[in-house]
Amino acid sequence: MKLLQMIFIATLAIFTGNTGHATPVSNVAMYSLQGERIILHPELEKLNNGQKLIINFTSIYCKPCREEIPEILEIVRKNPDKVKAIFIVSEGSNEIAEKPQGKIFLGMFKAKGMDPAEFLFTDVMGTVKEKNEVKATPCTVVVDKQKNVLMRIRGYKKTNSEQIEKAIHQ
Repeated sequence: MKLLQMIFIATLAIFTGNTGHATPVSNVAMYSLQGERIILHPELEKLNNGQKLIINFTSIYCKPCREEIPEILEIVRKNPDKVKAIFIVSEGSNEIAEKPQGKIFLGMFKAKGMDPAEFLFTDVMGTVKEKNEVKATPCTVVVDKQKNVLMRIRGYKKTNSEQIEKAIHQ
């Protein structure tokens, strides 16, 4: 019986990707809206001890993404000492600035009194998504200063913000 339980747990860990060990986030380059190249790991090193980083992979054309972003921004607003956030957008900065969907997207940040340039980064080639095994948007990852992925949520549900809150308070 114990052998069957161990096999079941091992199989579950393999298929869910949860082996009980935090996996490191990939060190990748992304670009600010102004075109400045930013490397992820040095940005993580700037976090205060105990502070977490929410990385949200998103798209201006993704309706569930647009629902989730204000919730994440609210978490950041309420917990500035515990968490920072970046939003990695599939589209380029010109598309974000010029398309109606991009303007709506930028407006979400402005409505919260936040400067989109502080939060938005582009991944036009999809490299950041690929290296972090993001298959679709939205995908939210919480990372600690030691570069460990503490939580990954694929897709959007109203309960995501509760899961993110738990992860940042661990």
